[in-house]
Amino acid sequence: AAADLYTVQLTGDWHEVVSDPTLFPLFFEIYTLCCKKEIAKDQLEQQQQRELPSTLTLGSLVQLASLRASIYANKEARREAADTLLSGSASIMSSGDGLHIEENVTALSLMMARLWSAFPAESLLDTPRFAEWLSAFAAFSKVIFSAADND
Repeated sequence: AAADLYTVQLTGDWHEVVSDPTLFPLFFEIYTLCCKKEIAKDQLEQQQQRELPSTLTLGSLVQLASLRASIYANKEARREAADTLLSGSASIMSSGDGLHIEENVTALSLMMARLWSAFPAESLLDTPRFAEWLSAFAAFSKVIFSAADND
């Protein structure tokens, strides 16, 4: 399927690592901590932005969001993983942490696109935090499109 072009396939050996409920929250926590330590966008060259810890952390989250849903043991595990990814991305969009860095905006957008291709729609729509994510995404989209209009 076309969606498989954007999914990452892992062997069953990775199941235990990926299904650890602390994995995704850990990456979101690392991202937030990195953002608190980074300097302003105007002090960075484009190449330096790609090497920032926050950007690299979001890049890792893009890969995690790209995991094929079949890596999860069952429907409930998929739903929990999707909920954590939606909640974490909603938190970033709401707080704006690190979003002054263009590479982070790109990575966050890519992560959300990968979520939609890697997880069945019902896994995303059925999560407890979907409404929160949708609201944050709408506000984030307005900001991003407004910024694009000003360029």
